[in-house]
Amino acid sequence: MSPERQFPPFMTSRPTMQSTPIQMLPQSFITDVDIQRIVHTLRIYLRDKIRGLVQACVAEHVTPLLNKITELQLFVKNMSNKDAVLEQDLDDANQYSRRHCVIVSNVPENNGESTDDIIIQIAKDNGSNIVLSDADRSNRNGPPKRNAGKHRDIIVNYVEEQGIENQDHFHPETV
Repeated sequence: MSPERQFPPFMTSRPTMQSTPIQMLPQSFITDVDIQRIVHTLRIYLRDKIRGLVQACVAEHVTPLLNKITELQLFVKNMSNKDAVLEQDLDDANQYSRRHCVIVSNVPENNGESTDDIIIQIAKDNGSNIVLSDADRSNRNGPPKRNAGKHRDIIVNYVEEQGIENQDHFHPETV
């Protein structure tokens, strides 16, 4: 091919500055049906190509995340089961520790009171031989109430079971 003939073969003459894009295109006989068929084919090709890219992206990024979510859900379920078992064990232990407790209700509250002294006085008033060394500790249950008509219960925790046998003397009706 000669240096002067280096333009596409479908062009009949060398392009000039005055040439328009239409003049540079080959003359073809593409009908509207052909264009519609090409568009349809391209649409199907692009749809399949995009679908493949999306599926590859999902497989690469989303599927591992879904697997991790499933793994974490199983972990949470296992931890919830362990939590339920531990809560039951704690409740059993607390219930065992409360077996030496007596709750005394309807005792008026005073600022600076000693619940130990109150319990000993109630026991003496009811003819019991409870002494301070029988009780490990005593306290009011919960935060102070703002309503003056309701009083917090007193909880007495006995050191040994010998104090429990005297619990009949702590009925609210006798206070």
